[in-house]
Amino acid sequence: MARWIDGPYSPKMRELAWQERASLRLQHSNRSLTADGTVDLTSKIEDLLILLTDCNRGVPFPILRRTRQSAPVRLYYPRNPRGPDRVSWHQRFAAFGQCRETFGAVLETWLALYDRFGPGVHLYLGNRRGQVMYPEHHFASLVWGLEALHRTPHPRPIESRSQGEAHFRRDRTEKGSRPG
Repeated sequence: MARWIDGPYSPKMRELAWQERASLRLQHSNRSLTADGTVDLTSKIEDLLILLTDCNRGVPFPILRRTRQSAPVRLYYPRNPRGPDRVSWHQRFAAFGQCRETFGAVLETWLALYDRFGPGVHLYLGNRRGQVMYPEHHFASLVWGLEALHRTPHPRPIESRSQGEAHFRRDRTEKGSRPG
């Protein structure tokens, strides 16, 4: 975590900005982490940061090392453009300096929840990623995300086609036999 005061370097300095930069270093216990796995992990970390900061600012491309002594390699991959938004101190939910000690546990919990509620979280955060979409698509994505989140803890038994047809026939006969 680095902090500094920044502003234009001139004799007529009119504005100053308090800058804060956090870096995240992960040691993956699985030595066989692939490039695709790294891209997936980076995407999940970006999603957590969208929630924590309420800002659509992406993280830089990850730097990988095979061992501590090996040369660093930056992994580039195709991704949607990120906005130049800055994190506003009054809009964020957590200051990184405050959660520095527990951020590892927060990240592990987030990754477990993301795997459990994946489609719902992904659809919800799709609305937050700064994509240009029609309002109807934002609404549909939000509804699909809520539906996926609801379906995860309450799975519905899968009916066979014959069972579904039997329910449909029974419903039609019951409606036809009722006095109208």
